[in-house]
Amino acid sequence: MKILIVLNNLRVANGVATVIMNQYDTLIEHKIDVDFIQFLDFDSPYIEHIKNNDGKIFLVKKNKNSIKQMKRILKDNQYDIVHINQMNAQTVELAIMAHHYGIKNVIFHSHNTKIPGGIKRRILEKGCNITYKIFADSLVACSEQAGKDSFGKKNFKILRNAIDVQKFQFDRNERNKIRKELDVSDDIFVLGTVCRYASQKNPCFMIDIVNELIKSGMNIKFLWVGSAPKKDDPILIKMKEKVKEYGIENEMLWVGSKSDVYKWYSAMDAFVMPSLWEGLGITYIEAQANSLPTFASDVVPKETQVTDLIQYYSLDLGAKEWAQEIKKCKIRNEKNIIDYTPEIRKAGYDLFTAKADLYQIYKTIVDIGKK
Repeated sequence: MKILIVLNNLRVANGVATVIMNQYDTLIEHKIDVDFIQFLDFDSPYIEHIKNNDGKIFLVKKNKNSIKQMKRILKDNQYDIVHINQMNAQTVELAIMAHHYGIKNVIFHSHNTKIPGGIKRRILEKGCNITYKIFADSLVACSEQAGKDSFGKKNFKILRNAIDVQKFQFDRNERNKIRKELDVSDDIFVLGTVCRYASQKNPCFMIDIVNELIKSGMNIKFLWVGSAPKKDDPILIKMKEKVKEYGIENEMLWVGSKSDVYKWYSAMDAFVMPSLWEGLGITYIEAQANSLPTFASDVVPKETQVTDLIQYYSLDLGAKEWAQEIKKCKIRNEKNIIDYTPEIRKAGYDLFTAKADLYQIYKTIVDIGKK
């Protein structure tokens, strides 16, 4: 079996890439050839891992040559499945081209609920979803809500954003090590997030929350694991300006993207990500696996509520109200750590039992196609 997986990029900070790569080794174990198309190029440990398994990674830049390039990729490689994980004009063309070149199995995988935006955004989203429903032979979503928003009443499969629960458990040694590296003492409350610097994640609102906590007299640092696509990205500039305006530069810990992100949760005392929209949000599951009090916006799918650690708040509330709730949390130690592994496994988010889920979807699709 030969698969072409299409996604925006293979960055570690990209949740979609994380979901796919969590399933990747099982595909390789079953002797499946897996190639990738990405639209943006970033350094990533995933790239070396794919190449070590003889996988091809095609960079298709969004320009006038992209259609010609995608045609060449499809013509030169006899794929059994094209698995699309990105919604844009290029993937609409790709879905249509795949059928033209006789590829019988095209999957569209929805990773988001309805995305807020202006009329152009809504037209693009609606047009893409209509095209995918016509030209995709199979539909997959990361949650019930993402599937309903993208596909309406059409049938779709759910691929849960599973994680290695054991790896994400609280680790006192890692907590001590990271806090020592960051020069953060035990009496400092560390609020954290794990996400890329993107408008979807509502980054400036997180900075507003941190400022309110500091104003309230809380001894706090904000640990941000993530990065922007480029150093001059507009959202990053806006974030830095806000931090400077508040005068809280010393309270911000910008550590960039991490390939060992599971270790960094242990350094935190609470987790926050007030996203404007999410298909699911794998980091909410990771944070709960680490026994972290988790604060999310009420637009986040309730399928993330796998423990009683997560709380949802309206984005209509101000940063001060969010800060008041976060302030109720305590600095973590062994006495207030509870193991939530059974709850996460029961909800189906443990990679130990779910690592072959994507393989089973592929196998079912190909077997049906042979009949």
